[in-house]
Amino acid sequence: MCSQPFTSNTRPSTRVHVLIDGANLRGQLPALGARSLDPHRLRRWAGGYGRPDIKWFQGNYEWARGFLNQVRMSGARVIAPAPKPLPGGALKCDLDVALAVEAMKHVDRYATVILGSGDGDFEPLLQELSLRGVRIVVLSGRRCLAPELLQHVEPEDFVDLASVIDDLSYGAAA
Repeated sequence: MCSQPFTSNTRPSTRVHVLIDGANLRGQLPALGARSLDPHRLRRWAGGYGRPDIKWFQGNYEWARGFLNQVRMSGARVIAPAPKPLPGGALKCDLDVALAVEAMKHVDRYATVILGSGDGDFEPLLQELSLRGVRIVVLSGRRCLAPELLQHVEPEDFVDLASVIDDLSYGAAA
């Protein structure tokens, strides 16, 4: 992992940086028959990779505020700026750059990064993390996974959301 010998300053921690693209994962749930992810269950699942430090990126839409409070109560840090209005009146909040910056800002603190997204825009981030010797785990449904992400992930480190949805969700969609 590191080209230099491990010392107290260079030894990778057992902490796992979990970066969740909330809009991406949320958009995958209906096809899987789930109504919502349970942030406490997500923490337990991520704990299988080490001590999870979860950061949840999602727009602070009015309909999402209750859920984002649950995410906070699970111990995750929520990055949720107010959405910006588009010319047609729709609201949009794009957090891909913020997620990538957060990952690189702390790249030396974690031996493993779990990306909860299948968005191909994260391919350059995964490429850079891979070059730095970071283990990358991608959590996404196969249908929503950009194939270029798999170039930077060991086969066993792609987790199909469908295979763990019962462990991560509150239950079936109403």
